[in-house]
Amino acid sequence: MNIVTNIKKLSKPCTVQTFANSKEIASKMFTWLALGSNRAIRNNCLGLAANQLGHDACVCLIRDNKKSNSFFVLINPEIAVDPHISSRQTRQGLFEFESCLSIPDKSVEIVRWSSIIVQDEYSKQDHLSGKIDNPWVNYTNTMARIIQHEMDHLKGMLITDEFFNDNTPSLDYKYVSSR
Repeated sequence: MNIVTNIKKLSKPCTVQTFANSKEIASKMFTWLALGSNRAIRNNCLGLAANQLGHDACVCLIRDNKKSNSFFVLINPEIAVDPHISSRQTRQGLFEFESCLSIPDKSVEIVRWSSIIVQDEYSKQDHLSGKIDNPWVNYTNTMARIIQHEMDHLKGMLITDEFFNDNTPSLDYKYVSSR
């Protein structure tokens, strides 16, 4: 299995799959990352969306910033921007250069929200079972940027798409309170 670089295939939004199917695809992605990818990809990969490996599922792996050799999975994730954010800079987003495994040797300056909240199938189940009070998890700075990049892949959006050049972060996200 190789990283998909065909722009036409990557531009198709992923399909929400059942939780069981998504977990199976996530397992294949973890296996590929651990065993099938080369060392450069393993060491430099910050995130990976299912469609980058040819899977039609809303699943992505994100490198855990607390454990550098570890990734966590988001299944059927939803992203939102917390309307209680007070920082003007956070509301406007932050510019930074990004690259992508599917578009080798290209780096593009992209504006992203610096603080987001995310829920996925795991956090929803933990909330329903009473393990956590709120299914929305807050991510900031680099983690927020990585998750937004991978979520864009799931929506069929790439860093080379023209709409990334309008100097505003995506307004395609919900506004919900994480409180």
